[in-house]
Amino acid sequence: MRVGKWKNKIVALVAIIAALVTFLSNLNSATDFFRRIYEVLFSKDNLKISVIQARLVPTRPRADMSSFMDDDAFVALQLRNYGKTPVLLTSAELTLLNSHDASTQGSTGGGICMLSANPDENRSPVMLEPGQTKWVAAAMALRFNGLLESLNGTEFDRLYVVDAVPNVPFTISYSGYVKEFNLLMAKHYGANSAVKVTFRINLYENEINYTIPLTTGGDISSHGERFQHDWFIAHLKKPSFVPYLNLGDPECNIDKLFQKSIK
Repeated sequence: MRVGKWKNKIVALVAIIAALVTFLSNLNSATDFFRRIYEVLFSKDNLKISVIQARLVPTRPRADMSSFMDDDAFVALQLRNYGKTPVLLTSAELTLLNSHDASTQGSTGGGICMLSANPDENRSPVMLEPGQTKWVAAAMALRFNGLLESLNGTEFDRLYVVDAVPNVPFTISYSGYVKEFNLLMAKHYGANSAVKVTFRINLYENEINYTIPLTTGGDISSHGERFQHDWFIAHLKKPSFVPYLNLGDPECNIDKLFQKSIK
């Protein structure tokens, strides 16, 4: 009986050693397996981040005084996470397509909802929880050379700005001017000009890209990957720091004051 017990223990020990050796020899395969599982769960194809609204946010500080920032504008996108997992946006980069007389070397911003191309330069990453919606802007503004000068003497001078709340522009009284503005943008910056916005996720693990035309903008009711040019025009004509301040707020809501006023 004693011999049988020892025999069983030896067999069990040998089985354990064999299993351990097999595990160690296949460690690389196991690592590769779990890496592939991660890629399937968190690949770009499985990211469900939609653009709800898109805006150019002017950096023009005052209407009665010229500034080197007068022709600059941040690109801000309202993003919504339709996925089932949180998404951490760590950097953002702009690329101009089919354009001339414009650059990505405009003013820089440092709001908590603004991301530069270098993640270490940002105040914080931006987290999008499942179902959450936030405005996120690239920290480097576009520069449209000669934009304000090209608007002088046009219908722009006669536009009336409609405020969302006192001293916070929201749109313009004549929405038909957006069509004229699109033609002006096409003439000065390229008929097919567009800006590509790239958001990187978890540093460089993944990225999402959106390409938004500069010459087919709509009004405040436009959704998706189309700039709300009437909002942009209103803020060009009547500068306000409120949108920029809201991009420095953890809620990341450009329309925060407006939405509070209608509740």
